[in-house]
This record gives sequence, structure tokens and C-alpha cells, in this order.
Amino acid sequence: MIRTEKEKIDEMFAQMTEIVQNTSFLNTRNKILKLPYTLFKLWESGKNFTTNEVLQHEGVKYFVIKAPNNNQNTIPPSEPSMIDNFRPFTDVDDKEWIYGEYVENGFIRYFNGDAYEAQNISDPVYGFTNKVTPNLAAANWKVITN
Repeated sequence: MIRTEKEKIDEMFAQMTEIVQNTSFLNTRNKILKLPYTLFKLWESGKNFTTNEVLQHEGVKYFVIKAPNNNQNTIPPSEPSMIDNFRPFTDVDDKEWIYGEYVENGFIRYFNGDAYEAQNISDPVYGFTNKVTPNLAAANWKVITN
């Protein structure tokens, strides 16, 4: 039997969904980053998403940590107010600090001209929510340049 392109994509999407639902965020991050954006649903205003789903918006892949309620489903995942619902995946471990970005111990982020290294990140599933700028969160960020 010859499979159509849509059937192949549907199968890949099912496999990707299984990976996400059966492994922790930490283990999933690198696998998700390697998959093409076209495998992920586009964020759409008014559409409902489920916890542990992965979607894309404006070229960024997002992990749904907590499904937005009906009053929130028109707010894009890139908005700071949605950080408790969506976590962006990033493929660079040495870049500018981003509000709410998932980080792991050892990640380097730049803020106001200084370099900071993430430390004391203890949540093995979701990492650190990263809602406070590094200069104000000494317990989680060590200054490595001044």
C-alpha cells in the first residue's frame, strides 16, 4: 500500500505526540527541536490546546504546560501573561535573557550587558520558569561577567 504525504505526516505527528506525552520536558526538548516546524499545529486565536501539546507560533515551538481557559485562548503564547501556560523551546544555550524561557543549569543568558549562568535549577520536568531578571534572582543566576 502506498501512503499519501498526509498519512506520513499524520504518523510522524502521532509519534511526536507520544514522545511528548511519555517523557519529561527535559528529555523531550532536544527531540522536539530536531523536528520540522511543519509537524506542529499553528497557534490560532480562539482554538483550544491541551496540556503537553506542542504548537508553533511565529517561528517558535511552544510546550503547553497548562491548557489556557476559554478566556485566554485568544492570547498568543508569546505574550508574557501566558508564561504559566506556554513554555518556548529554544535551540541556543547562549543568548539574551527572555522572560519565561525554559532554562537548565549551565545555560548562559545575557542581560543589561552582563553574562549570567543558570544555577540551582531543581525541577527535573519544567526547569525554571525564569520570570525574574537575572540581576534580581541571585539564587538562580550567577554573574560570570561584569
